[in-house]
Amino acid sequence: YKGDVQLMNFDLGKIAGTTSFGMIEADLTFDGRGFTPKTVNTRINGTISSFNFEGYNYQNIAVSGSLKDPIFNGDLKIDDPNLKMDFSGLVDISKNFNQYDFDATIEFAELNKLNLFTRDSVAVFAGRIIMDMQGTTVNDAVGTIEFLETFYQTETDDFYFDDFLVSSYNTKDIRTIEIKSPDII
Repeated sequence: YKGDVQLMNFDLGKIAGTTSFGMIEADLTFDGRGFTPKTVNTRINGTISSFNFEGYNYQNIAVSGSLKDPIFNGDLKIDDPNLKMDFSGLVDISKNFNQYDFDATIEFAELNKLNLFTRDSVAVFAGRIIMDMQGTTVNDAVGTIEFLETFYQTETDDFYFDDFLVSSYNTKDIRTIEIKSPDII
């Protein structure tokens, strides 16, 4: 298939079989084949004006990239009232052992309003994240996550770090997690 599609009130969660996704409104160009997670191989370009994820309706998303098995490799630019972010890279959730290889610059993210972190009534994040990691949980993740010029705000405190690096790796039967930062430790 190849062409343009305009989606209005399209229930992505029903198609994907998950309640995490909701309605989507988008104007996209597709070039590919396959309709199931195992057969899809599609190039996507366009804009998503509205996308519901975990009960929050994201707005103003520009997307350019490929979707295959369901690996997304490409660029996202989000200019939402509660999230301003530029993302470039790969997210692979197709296997039991997920892969993340991306660079994301987050100008601001209102994590509480996005329903991503609700412990505090104020949870604002900003910074650059460079991630090269594999795994499905904190317990089996290996690789690195680098945070640059990171800011996090709660109701009572502000935290700023120039940079910190988290590395996780296995040597024989020993798991090692290293945190390197002149600001934190």
